[in-house]
This record gives sequence, C-alpha cells and structure tokens, in this order.
Amino acid sequence: VFNQTYVEEGLFDEEEDNLQGVLQVFRVFKLARILKLARHSRGLQSIIFTLTQSARELGLLIMILVITGLIFSSLAFYIEQGEDSGFTDIPTAFYWVIITMTTVGYGDIFPVSG
Repeated sequence: VFNQTYVEEGLFDEEEDNLQGVLQVFRVFKLARILKLARHSRGLQSIIFTLTQSARELGLLIMILVITGLIFSSLAFYIEQGEDSGFTDIPTAFYWVIITMTTVGYGDIFPVSG
C-alpha cells in the first residue's frame, strides 16, 4: 500500500529523477578525476594537446558533416515521403544519415524506393 501510494501520486518518479541527478554529478567527478590523471600520463597529454591544437579543424569537420547530413536527410525525407519506410520527419532521416555514414547501419530505418 505504501509503494502504491508513491507510484499513484508520482512521488516515486521524482525520487528516481533526483537519484539520476546525483548519479550524473558523480559521473562528472569521475571524468574530472580522469582528466587530473592526464598530468601524469604522457599519452593523455599528447591527446589533449592534439585536440586543442586542431580544435578549429575539428569544428569545421563537424560543421561540414552536419550541413551535408541535413541536406541528405532532407532529400531522403522528401524522396521517401509517400513510402512506408520509417522516414517520418527530417530528424529521423538525419538519424539514418548519421548511422549510415558511420557504417553502423542498425537496419531499423532504410529507404524502400529506388
């Protein structure tokens, strides 16, 4: 009866959300601890140095990938609009473009025309 009252009133969900928030804080602290270890690891120092030195190029690469992904996802959505392929909107088509470009290819969404 006690648990049923919590579930019916939605109080259990709030407690679960609070627990998820606390766990998220601990994950951030764990990441900070790993970054502190970078001071002692030559390999991590070189990775961080490389990422900071090529931040503009990486940003440009991500921007180009996003723009081309949006173009191709828009094309895929409008081409597959009348078909029953799972392309319900442009963000779903963008998901398909990203999954296809990274060669993961889950197979949950695929074009059926052509």
